[in-house]
Parts: sequence; C-alpha cells; structure tokens
Amino acid sequence: AAQKGIPIEQAARAFADERSDGLGVRAAKLAALLESGVPLSDALRTTGTRLPTDALVAIRVGCETGQLAPALARIAVPDEEGDLLIRSVLEKFFYLGLVATVLFSIVSFMMLKIVPVFAKMFEEFELRLPLITQSVIALARFSVTYFILWLPLLLLLWFLFLLGCLYYVGWLPRSTPLLHWLTRRYDAAVVMRALALAVRQRIPLERMLELLSRYYPRRRVQARLQAAVQRVQQGANWCPSLQQAGMLR
Repeated sequence: AAQKGIPIEQAARAFADERSDGLGVRAAKLAALLESGVPLSDALRTTGTRLPTDALVAIRVGCETGQLAPALARIAVPDEEGDLLIRSVLEKFFYLGLVATVLFSIVSFMMLKIVPVFAKMFEEFELRLPLITQSVIALARFSVTYFILWLPLLLLLWFLFLLGCLYYVGWLPRSTPLLHWLTRRYDAAVVMRALALAVRQRIPLERMLELLSRYYPRRRVQARLQAAVQRVQQGANWCPSLQQAGMLR
C-alpha cells in the first residue's frame, strides 16, 4: 500500500473486511485509529499487533521521514535463512529433549521400582548378581540419595530448553537478560540498514541517528545511539562514534 500510494487506513480496512478472526478485528481497530489521525506506530501498539524490531524501526523511521515504503523495503528484510536455521536446530533439540525425558522416566521407574524387587529376589535365593548389575544398582541408589547434586544441571538444561521453545514460538523478547547480549549484532544490523536507507534517500546521517535514538524499541540500544549522536554533534565521525558507543565492533 505504501509503495502504491494507497492510504494505509484503506488497506487495513480492506484487510479487515476479508477476515472475521482476531487478526481481522485488530485490523479494523487499526483502520479506525488511523482514520482518527493516530500515527501508525502508536495505532499498531494500541491494537496489540506484535512486530519484530526491524519492522518497528522501519515504520517509525519511515513515518518520521516520509519514506515509509523505502523504509519497509530496505529495513524490514526478514533474515529467513538464519531464522530457518535456528528453528531447525531448535526442532532437533526439542526432539532429543523429548526422547531423553521419556527414556529418563522409563529408566528411573525401572531403577526405583523393578530393579530393587529383582535384587531382593536374588538375595532370597542366595544368588549373586552380576558385577555389572550391581554397579547399575549402586549408581541408581547414589543418584537417588544425592539427587540434589544433579538438580542444578537439570534445572539449567530445562531452562535452556524453555528459552528455546519460547524463541521458537516468538514469545521471547530480545530484551531478556543474556539474550540481549547475544542479539547485539542483530541490533547493529538494523541500525546499519537504517543508515543505508538514509544514504539512499539522501537523508543526513546525523538526523537518522537521532531518529533511531528516539524511536528504537529497545532502551539499551537507544542509550548507545544517544551517546553516538552526542559525539557526532560534537564533530566526530559517525563510524568511530558508533564504535565507541558499543554499536559496532
């Protein structure tokens, strides 16, 4: 719609007329808000429409500069290959985790319920269990007695497994502790795409950095960009300014 010059509210209304589900209801609310003069980014937030960081940056920067269509085309480029790779890895870990859980449950039941019965039967018949069987029973008893030693490792594995599942379904925010450090390069890529848009549309880089420092959806990145903007306003070059602010390596 932005590329063809069609009003966004008309596109949202047409989309809402085609659907009767929750997404259609949100699109109708979005159209109503846009028709009343609410900015697109605020209208999306009010209707509860969740968008990735790059799309939010494209919308906010595009609306401020009047370059919504180029911003969406240049900035909101989904990393499909990387996303597919991560999802395929998570699928395999989910399968392995599920199989390991089932096997752990079966082995635990056998060690706690069945093996002790067999051990008692051998004792009653005054028979000696094989050495390997004795070792397995001793290991099972040790695991049960000192289960607290295994608990931190199990909790860590389940925590990582939970994070992977939340990321897979898109419910894990990038501002999560530790995750924000891992996704710093992603934020840097979004910033560089915005600067590429500024160069292509002949927008001063200082203005684009200032817009990003105000409208970037993550406060940590906003603070880094604000530090870079201050250095640029003092006459420094934008490349070392971003590097000193921690946005680029």
